[in-house]
Amino acid sequence: EHVGREPSGVKGEAITLNYKKRPHNPFINGGGIMTSSLLFRGEAASDRFDKVIKLWERACGGEDVNFNNTVYLQEIKKADQNRALAYFMQEKRAFLNNTDLEKTLELYFQNCSLEMNCESLSVVSATLANGGICPLSEDRIFYPETVKNCLSLMSSCGMNDFSGEFAFRVGLPAKSGSSGGLMVIVPNLLGICLWSPLLDESSNSVRGIAFCEKLVDLFNFHLFDDLVIRSKDFLTSSKIDPRLKKDEEIENKTYTLLSAASKGSLKQIGRLRALNVDLNQGDYDGRTALHVAIAEGHLNIVRYLLSHGADFSKKDRWGNTAYDEALRLKKKNILELFDNADFNGEPL
Repeated sequence: EHVGREPSGVKGEAITLNYKKRPHNPFINGGGIMTSSLLFRGEAASDRFDKVIKLWERACGGEDVNFNNTVYLQEIKKADQNRALAYFMQEKRAFLNNTDLEKTLELYFQNCSLEMNCESLSVVSATLANGGICPLSEDRIFYPETVKNCLSLMSSCGMNDFSGEFAFRVGLPAKSGSSGGLMVIVPNLLGICLWSPLLDESSNSVRGIAFCEKLVDLFNFHLFDDLVIRSKDFLTSSKIDPRLKKDEEIENKTYTLLSAASKGSLKQIGRLRALNVDLNQGDYDGRTALHVAIAEGHLNIVRYLLSHGADFSKKDRWGNTAYDEALRLKKKNILELFDNADFNGEPL
């Protein structure tokens, strides 16, 4: 009700609000000040910050959460811009009534001075990936609806004015920090924390972004990768899906191979072979791609399979080899192909 959900399009410390006179999103300075004003409202200042620290500790499964006093003193010393922003928000009546601005800014500066390492923040990331339950302690930290809202905002605003480009290239919820930290969430699978302090013009970690791009090149983690893979008849993509069990992945690839043999799709079979799919694997009846291609009369597929190591002596559960299949179905052109091939499937 008090913070927007859109990228601001300007630097985080800019003195600006959205058309509803609210901070554009929680991840810029105005949004951080606003959310700090709402945290454990009405309690003593010391208790409010203590609860913030304890929440972070729970979210990272009991790992250390430190307070960097040097950063805190720097925040106070260079507070003019944030104070101007806070008073601008107050002038626009963005805060709730009876908000103590000085105490709000003090809590905001304290929140900005929390210090955690990569290991601890990776557990926080995993807690978000796990729907709000810390995977180490199995403690419920956040409601699922809260996590959904948080990840949605990370997807749209978490990488400053690079958020749209990051969503396009990587397609994962992420949040960068000006210290060079980067939290990345793969929902229902894992959380990652990276740290590399070299920043780009958007105050994001250069190497952190490069890592994320390589990550989604290797694994099908991008939000819309599944659409691309499905359009290629299931698992013909070279990307790895660690969410699949090994036997499930083999089963899906077997289905794709036999489907391609049935349809006569030589291009599809060639693509599967390039992915090191075993051309001799069979379905639950033991029928291989060679059995299926013969049954459907696809001579070019049979020729390709034989020339690339397909075993014509493999039997299905009824004891029929691929040659038996051609005899039974009276596929004369395929029988001629068998008669003119040596035992390696190579044409004589």
